[in-house]
Amino acid sequence: MSDHSSGFKIHQLVLSRSPLHLNREIVIEIEKRLGLSFLNEDQPHRVCFANQNAELQDAYKQVFSAIDLLDYVYAMVISEQGNLDKISLLSENQSLIAYPTDPLQFWQLVRDGQNYRRSMR
Repeated sequence: MSDHSSGFKIHQLVLSRSPLHLNREIVIEIEKRLGLSFLNEDQPHRVCFANQNAELQDAYKQVFSAIDLLDYVYAMVISEQGNLDKISLLSENQSLIAYPTDPLQFWQLVRDGQNYRRSMR
């Protein structure tokens, strides 16, 4: 992977869609920048039920999941392009997605992306 200190491209993060496989190097970088841990659903011993509480304030969240990360990406793409109509997760022709650095802003963008994703159902 080429070194992009300010961001990553979607195709660099999403290595495969079915099953979803994320680039571990990028996930580790995001963990470091946010001070949060990645919750890998394939590792049940790391499950934190506290984060599943909808009333938990963002400041107290300690883990993020693959869907949180994808919702963040959706929000970043929407903010840049205005929609997701022409987005392919595996396309190399995408702009850089900025690494999140502020956990509170990250969670707000996750909610924005989640709202958009749910509106598409």
